[in-house]
Amino acid sequence: MSDAIVIALIDGFTTLLAVAIPSIIVAVAGFSFKRYRRIQKKYRTALSDLRFLLAVEHEHCLAHKEATGESNRLRIRSIASMHYDWSGQFSVSRIRKELNYLNQQEDVTYDRTI
Repeated sequence: MSDAIVIALIDGFTTLLAVAIPSIIVAVAGFSFKRYRRIQKKYRTALSDLRFLLAVEHEHCLAHKEATGESNRLRIRSIASMHYDWSGQFSVSRIRKELNYLNQQEDVTYDRTI
């Protein structure tokens, strides 16, 4: 092969790499960001469901207290703890703070130009 052909091949290959590498990096970053958003949406939904279930528990205890004079919240939780684990990390106020934080994060616009 002549020197001109080798130089042209090397030049073409470097041009191809110059285009391919940034494109691959942008594609990987885009997929990662999309996955992050999907997980964040599921987390927000789980927090909303947990807030709903705590409200159901509260209303049930109020109704139980009106009927029997006792809410039985702690007794029922102790029975449930025999079969399930409850971390207690997410109180109603903690859920509210976390959802407010997530909503603020969603309001931030990201400039993804490279």
